[in-house]
Amino acid sequence: RNNITFENLSFQGANSRMFLIQHASNISIKDCSVLFSGFDAFYTENASGFAIQNTTIENANNGAIICYSCRDTYIVKNDVRNVGVHPGMAKPQGLYTAISVIGSNHTVAYNNIDSVGYVAIDFMGDSVLIKNNFINQFGCEKS
Repeated sequence: RNNITFENLSFQGANSRMFLIQHASNISIKDCSVLFSGFDAFYTENASGFAIQNTTIENANNGAIICYSCRDTYIVKNDVRNVGVHPGMAKPQGLYTAISVIGSNHTVAYNNIDSVGYVAIDFMGDSVLIKNNFINQFGCEKS
């Protein structure tokens, strides 16, 4: 569960989460496409060194990239579209969020985010860098 790279792959049609990453380190996703996630495209918890770059994420019903209690996360140059835009498709109290990072030492930069049900980028913690992200249409479904 450590030091794994997924590169130039396409993942489609998860009933729940496409990737569930817990208690792992140095997991890298590069130049992939992640389409039609029933709940979250990426859910990471208590992980370090998680990196996702140059990846397309489309049609996740709850969240595209969710990182809880993580550190050293690198989320750069991704295309994220249509997250949480279908009412009732996420669980009650769903996030409807494109990117959520909670923890320390995160970089979220140069991402294109289009059409999100609620929050485009959510963050908590220390040493978090959020810069040069293009966001179009958020807060479309959840109030």
